[in-house]
Amino acid sequence: MAFFLLFFLGCFGQDTLQPDNRFVYTNNVQVEILGVGALYSINYERTIVNNDRFKTMAQVGVSFWGNKSWKGFVIPVSMNELISFNRHHIEIGASISPNYVWRDDNSKEWDYFMMARVGYRYQNPKKKFLFRAGYTPIILPEVGSWGGISFGYCF
Repeated sequence: MAFFLLFFLGCFGQDTLQPDNRFVYTNNVQVEILGVGALYSINYERTIVNNDRFKTMAQVGVSFWGNKSWKGFVIPVSMNELISFNRHHIEIGASISPNYVWRDDNSKEWDYFMMARVGYRYQNPKKKFLFRAGYTPIILPEVGSWGGISFGYCF
């Protein structure tokens, strides 16, 4: 009887197996259309904190653009937090995007804009593809609405 009781009570003490939602691949490259790089950007992102439910991501990118009379580039730098539900994630974050413009009249200018991010991210923790879509409002130097989508490869 004592053996049966110990065996029966032991069944309730077992942990249920939970899926491991940590990313296997903690680096990725992305092409973002619109978003924090103005018209487009190519970005590298690294997972800094990789827990089952919460993940912290650091990202840096570059974007070149211009026309016949001026050229410029943007270097977006972002910190994003993911709230994970297996392969679906809510993404919130902030970025600063310094940009440099030079014109044919030899004038040069550094400027920046700051943006927030609220969006959706699809990234299976064990796979190499990611997709992001988000609202990225400009908060400085003036307020404005913006958004973007990204496709990426994890490694």
